[in-house]
Amino acid sequence: MRALHAWLLLGGATVAVYANTLDNGFVFDDYFMVVENEAIRLPPQEWWKIFAGEGRWVGSYRPLRTLSYAVDYQLGGLEPFIYHLFNLVYHWTAAFLVFLVTLRLLPAGAAPAATLPALGVALLWALHPVQTESVAYISGRRDILAGMFFVLAFYAFLRFRAARSGRARVGWVLLTGVAFLCAALAKESAFILPLVFFVYDYCREYDARGGIGHNLGRIAWQHRWLYGPLLALAGGAAWYYAPYWSVILAMQREAVVAVWTTVPRIWLHYVTVLLWPVTLNADYSNAFPLSSSVWEWRTLAATMGVVLLFGVAVWWLKRGYRLPAFGVLWFVVTLLPVSHLLPHPELVAEHYLYLPSFGFCLLVGSALLRTETGLQRELWAGGWRSRVGVGLCVVLLLGYAVRTVVRNGDWQDEITLWRKTVETAPTSARAHHNLAVALSLHGDLAAAEEAFRRALAADPTYGPAYTGLAELYLASFKFDDALTAAQKGVELRPGRVWARWVLGLVYYQRGDYRQALPALQKVVELKADFLPAHRLLVTLYRLLGEEEKALAWQQRFPQAVISLPEGLVPGGREGRGDS
Repeated sequence: MRALHAWLLLGGATVAVYANTLDNGFVFDDYFMVVENEAIRLPPQEWWKIFAGEGRWVGSYRPLRTLSYAVDYQLGGLEPFIYHLFNLVYHWTAAFLVFLVTLRLLPAGAAPAATLPALGVALLWALHPVQTESVAYISGRRDILAGMFFVLAFYAFLRFRAARSGRARVGWVLLTGVAFLCAALAKESAFILPLVFFVYDYCREYDARGGIGHNLGRIAWQHRWLYGPLLALAGGAAWYYAPYWSVILAMQREAVVAVWTTVPRIWLHYVTVLLWPVTLNADYSNAFPLSSSVWEWRTLAATMGVVLLFGVAVWWLKRGYRLPAFGVLWFVVTLLPVSHLLPHPELVAEHYLYLPSFGFCLLVGSALLRTETGLQRELWAGGWRSRVGVGLCVVLLLGYAVRTVVRNGDWQDEITLWRKTVETAPTSARAHHNLAVALSLHGDLAAAEEAFRRALAADPTYGPAYTGLAELYLASFKFDDALTAAQKGVELRPGRVWARWVLGLVYYQRGDYRQALPALQKVVELKADFLPAHRLLVTLYRLLGEEEKALAWQQRFPQAVISLPEGLVPGGREGRGDS
């Protein structure tokens, strides 16, 4: 089987399974990343500004992802189809690169006997239902692009290791570096790639006569001219993450310990999702409680499971089973950046598994297709056992395909997504809140109010739900109720721009112009380009007879034109913070 045939087969399978994503709309963070992102509207000659820092980062500098959206915008404006189409194309490309990498990793190398198993592993990875969050969700492109270039860089590294001529080695090194840079510009978790290189060398050159530490030292010294510069690069990555340390230091010790002791349970959850991807969830906020203690039974059990995972990898290495050991270690290493060693708000997310799932699929595929049994074998050399393995692999692929197609439909639109999410995770306040926002934008105010109240039942301190209720009361001319809810929303989330904006709007609609002024001034203090607040401030100054202040504000902020907001400005969604 030629590589072209594998590329076509992977493309056919990927398109067939993900075709129903092409009709999906914008959901969740897509509104922040695409619809409201002015950077993607830049003309091609100004795309350099994206790399210079212009654009909506939501906490992370990922210009390559923004550039890809800018290309989509040039081709199709804000038509969701084009963004979903490119997500599919990038995922197809990543799947083909997974095939090429697997082909290099298999014991038979590039021999024909290895082609079908490599294709099986690539199909398992491409069609696994856990990938739907990255492929069916436009904002998931950060993971697709980072994963695609990450795998390309690793493939180039494998070719560098196998190259004999100096010119070829230089070429592959250059490709490795360029792909690594692109992966990091799509998502910063790609910084872990050098550690994957080392893990590969460690598995490839492991000597069972020595211990773990002896092999670590020997291999690191043997390749010191490679890993020395990469260690310096790791220092650059540490510099990138430096701002997060102040956040961690400001956290209470108990909170940090609670997050760290929850990590083994998160890993166990990820393994469960990979093994049995029946229940999938778009939002785990309030749905995955933190561990209360290191000695909590769930934490202890999960920790033992993680230790067992490492133990199995070491045992396989000692037995000479390098491929499955590498699969386990790939999973472990690529999960590290999202394992809260540096705690961040999004505790659990299925898109975190886009890269780690390759280790799982490599392990499952090599087991079912009998690609390594201590000795090199051709696919059918094992007789009926190999045929059973192939049959199980086909059944697994069909099951993955069906579950993925069904899951793609859950991402169809805001209402569909959040209704499914609150069914799966009824304790997620954010899911109830976003469902309420979607319902209100579709005019179903009664259902929206009920969803907001369910968000507060799940978490009474969830400020955005109070702000949402204030908007509904405002639309129903219940000004007193709107004011009470809006004030509560600001009290709970004083730094949230939307909460401040709604409070100012409530004061304005009540006729409390003097109180509306400081509320709206706080909005533009928090977000200088929030145009509705500028416009309403100019209007308020004129209503109060302060024409000079109105003119001064317009001169200071030329974008502040005299215009009253027509109804409620759509918004108020709660995103992930671009995790």
